[in-house]
Amino acid sequence: MSYLKNYLNLDNAIKVACDIKFEFTKQKVSVQDAVGYYAAETVASPKNFPPYDRSAVDGYAVIHDDVISASSDNPVFLKEVGLATADKPYDKSIKNGECVRVLTGAKIPEGADAVVMEEDTRKISPDTIAVLKSVRKYQNISRVGEDIKIGKEILRKGERIRSWHVPALLEVNIDEIYIWKLRICVLSTGDELVKGSVKNTTQPMLLELIREYGFDPISLGISEDDAEKIREILDKNNSSCDIYIVTGGTGPSEKDESKQFLSTYGKLIFHGLNIRPSRTTGFGIYNNKPVFIISGLPVAALIAFENVIFPIISCWLGLEKPKECEISGILDKAVVNIIGVKSFVRVKIYEKDGKIHVDPLKVTGSGIISSIIDADGYLILDENTEGLPEGSTVKVKLIR
Repeated sequence: MSYLKNYLNLDNAIKVACDIKFEFTKQKVSVQDAVGYYAAETVASPKNFPPYDRSAVDGYAVIHDDVISASSDNPVFLKEVGLATADKPYDKSIKNGECVRVLTGAKIPEGADAVVMEEDTRKISPDTIAVLKSVRKYQNISRVGEDIKIGKEILRKGERIRSWHVPALLEVNIDEIYIWKLRICVLSTGDELVKGSVKNTTQPMLLELIREYGFDPISLGISEDDAEKIREILDKNNSSCDIYIVTGGTGPSEKDESKQFLSTYGKLIFHGLNIRPSRTTGFGIYNNKPVFIISGLPVAALIAFENVIFPIISCWLGLEKPKECEISGILDKAVVNIIGVKSFVRVKIYEKDGKIHVDPLKVTGSGIISSIIDADGYLILDENTEGLPEGSTVKVKLIR
């Protein structure tokens, strides 16, 4: 088809953008406030955790040789010489024939090398216990550095910070870390949006999508189809934005001003990709900052963010590539494609007779919102294929 003549291959477009260097500022925040963002630096533990041998159970710290033959039929009697808790250690050394009562988390007293669980003992007198079960050396003891050793990487640069990283960081006394706190500003364009004749549903979706992906979304509102007006809004908010996304006005008509704005006042790097939806996606630079221009239709905007914008941002920040969830299934209906175009086909997944089936959704364009809410995933048709026949086994990228 003629419109493919000047359209870029998706992989080439991503590479072109990735090769352009931008300066993004790291931000130091508290560990708890960092959750959901991406680590801007690798974080290694400065200390061992546990910092000392400690009891993993409530019981008695012993010398394991003393109780090697202990059983319910042959109890071993030990003298109880003290108590150790998580906040108050026993500060003396124990000798053969002695034990120290320990609670979970307590530092193991010097001389002891095992812990007998409380239920495997019997109290004989205030200072004597009977041990009813033998223990191995270091049994029921969390060894120093067993959980986290000095130098262990807790976070890799570019890794998404999750809730489970918090206790690991705090346990080794790391209270603050550097993150990428990227501010992505979204401006919607269109006279029809300004007049209210068409509801702006794409921008709210994008703002929440940006948040879901670990960045800070900022709404720049709505602009008329006017390149100068777009410029004014971006200039006004320049200090608040690291990256711009401008939706709408990316097509070939005289009313499509987003491309005109970027060509006139900035630098247009590429416009038009051999993908569908989202073939009118473009990228450029304004005020030394990246600008993405994408369709104002929700499905096309979603595909553009997930498959163009996020991969490019990942390159710039050195983010770890997320593990994609895929499932294989039987294609219920044939799907067709245009040679030279990479297509993202939304599908529904269901199980029948113990087999996974993939049902392509009937859609007529990039604005069909039901194709977003009904889809369980999408299959990607490579630009070198004309389609896939009914009954094919296909891989689907899950979105739920």
